[in-house]
Amino acid sequence: MTTTNSVQFPGESGPSVPQQKAPSSTSTAPLRRQSTVRKIKEAAKSLLPAPLFLSLLHHKEIGRYPSLLRPTTFNEKILRKSLRPDPWFAELTDKLTVRKYVARVLGEEHVIPLLAAPDTFSKEVFDALPNSFVMKANHGSSYVEVVRDKSTRSFEELRELADHWLTLDFYKIAREKHYRQIEPRVFFEHLLLDKSGQIPADYKLHCFGGRSGRPTIYILVISDRFGSTRVATYTTPTGTIWTWRLAPTNPVQSRRPARRTWKPFWTPPPGYAAISIMFAWTCMRRITRFTSAN
Repeated sequence: MTTTNSVQFPGESGPSVPQQKAPSSTSTAPLRRQSTVRKIKEAAKSLLPAPLFLSLLHHKEIGRYPSLLRPTTFNEKILRKSLRPDPWFAELTDKLTVRKYVARVLGEEHVIPLLAAPDTFSKEVFDALPNSFVMKANHGSSYVEVVRDKSTRSFEELRELADHWLTLDFYKIAREKHYRQIEPRVFFEHLLLDKSGQIPADYKLHCFGGRSGRPTIYILVISDRFGSTRVATYTTPTGTIWTWRLAPTNPVQSRRPARRTWKPFWTPPPGYAAISIMFAWTCMRRITRFTSAN
């Protein structure tokens, strides 16, 4: 659950916000060096009250100030939830505790195999990992490092990245209040690859009206996340989860110069994605009238 990467749906004016591009190197992690000016700006932003911070961010990306007292658009309602999260948000946002929820609702077979979740990332933990894996942090967004061949990476390099993640307070970055409740941890998962040896497409499902009847679902499909990224938004007609169609509005470029170029992705999603929708709906219909899942 993040608001820093918003999604534009029909009825909302202004562009949606693309994510930053990962550096074109062996590492998929963001560069961590910052200029003095950048550090000063980030420190100043951290002093802003959360409502003001989110209002300024919304104006910067969408082109107008949000209505936080009477939200009507998707982004406004997400910002309102960021300021006043439901009690269960922290459990489902924590990338470790949410595993237990998915296993409980859907079954253990639908959870990516966990390799390690150590209290401390030591050389012994690194040596015990398989040749390929994914290193993640549980307390933020985009804290992901894909390791395809461990022999080309060093323990010191990965530990430096892990230590950097653990110093970050994602609440100060995104102002989503539920992140305050999450204890930062680093963990390691099995690397999932498709038949061509590539990282599978990323499906982000946004379900509306999950408590009564069939929900309205929007699916953001992101292909080649760490390379030449392609993206498209699909929707399912009310009452079915087996038919896909392109949504009336797809992500467009931000008004500011983008560091990632979104390329059109018109290839229909694979048929098995309907099963993912059904799984997401099963998890989310128990929770709220709107929620989203990856």
